[in-house]
Amino acid sequence: MTTKTQYDPSSGSIPAESLLIYRPDRRHEIWRFITYMVLHANWFHLGFNIVVQLIIGLPLEMVHGSIRIAAIYIAGVFAGSLGTSVVEPLTSLVGASGGVYALLAAHFANVLLNFNYMKYGILKLASILIF
Repeated sequence: MTTKTQYDPSSGSIPAESLLIYRPDRRHEIWRFITYMVLHANWFHLGFNIVVQLIIGLPLEMVHGSIRIAAIYIAGVFAGSLGTSVVEPLTSLVGASGGVYALLAAHFANVLLNFNYMKYGILKLASILIF
């Protein structure tokens, strides 16, 4: 006899049957390589991703435009799921950390390439390397 576990929204956990999370046993469902970014493990996870996206993403978007930054973000999410499926093939994914890391990499590249033209460029570079 099999039993199904009921999802309790107050628990903060995501049901394994969700159509949005990336699951290795469902990797033929291609949308999962992207849609896992809309679900998060808990409120802290969601909040931290939002804060980093605002701090890093908004200045990048003001300089480079929404379409470029959105493309970088989605590419980071996709690369995160592909990389995880190769390195850790039994791991399920939720959250937008791949996109956040892509924004951090874009910000680092932006500071590195425009270092000589930025006011306080050395401080910006140091803050990226420290954090």
